[in-house]
Amino acid sequence: MPAPDQTVRPGTSGEFLAAGSAPPSSLPAGQAARQIGRWAEDQACQEALARGWRVLDRNWRCRWGELDLVVWDGSQLVLVEVKCRRGSQRWGGAAAAVDRRKQQRLIRLARAYLQEQARRHNLDPARVSVRFDVYLVEAADQTVGTAGVNVVGRWLAGAFYSVS
Repeated sequence: MPAPDQTVRPGTSGEFLAAGSAPPSSLPAGQAARQIGRWAEDQACQEALARGWRVLDRNWRCRWGELDLVVWDGSQLVLVEVKCRRGSQRWGGAAAAVDRRKQQRLIRLARAYLQEQARRHNLDPARVSVRFDVYLVEAADQTVGTAGVNVVGRWLAGAFYSVS
């Protein structure tokens, strides 16, 4: 059982990352990137819970991709895309990663989620309001979340909308 100041990832068998810290940097590049991504998702989940929202699903997958975080904010379904970037802003940072193509994929995933999961959560797909949020984590250097580096997530509510 982790200590009280640590975050337990739902659906795992005891895996945890200490709140406010990042994975060790000594891991191979691909493994470190996955760990940092999980860390950013943990931060978004903690933020949603702190807002009093109910977490319905994390890392929900179907044939079209994955939804990082699905929450109910009390009045609408909120689909959260988590983006973590480190280093320079040369390529536009984390926000630029949620381009038009990514938005279209998230909209398709939202439809699939409602078709497959609405009944499980007592939601009426024809009546439920869906909002697309983006949770951004950025650091000025390669040390996302490590000791001495102040990394703050930024929640963009209603980051984009579906017209259909």
